[in-house]
Amino acid sequence: MSDQEDDYAERRLKIVLVGDSGAGKTSIAVKFCHNEFSRQYTPTAGIDFYMRNLPIGVYKNVNLYLWDVSGLSLRSSMLDKYIFDANMNFVMSQKRVIYLRVKMKKYLFKV
Repeated sequence: MSDQEDDYAERRLKIVLVGDSGAGKTSIAVKFCHNEFSRQYTPTAGIDFYMRNLPIGVYKNVNLYLWDVSGLSLRSSMLDKYIFDANMNFVMSQKRVIYLRVKMKKYLFKV
């Protein structure tokens, strides 16, 4: 594949949102992916998935997969499976993002 064709190849990034119940994980995911916002609080049961496609840098086709993990899942044995192989993990508390771990793939940013 040529360099120009490589720019148009599909890239995938897995982003996992975890944190306390009511921290706003679902609101952030819905606003980012669908540009919608609701003041009505509906707790996530288990996990919800969202996707948004956008260009990032020189790449024209980057699919961002957002995994919205319920607050109750923080204490479950499945949490390590949800965050496995994630490119980004956001751990959120009630008011702010308290921790950000970024593990970007080599193909996304060249140093």
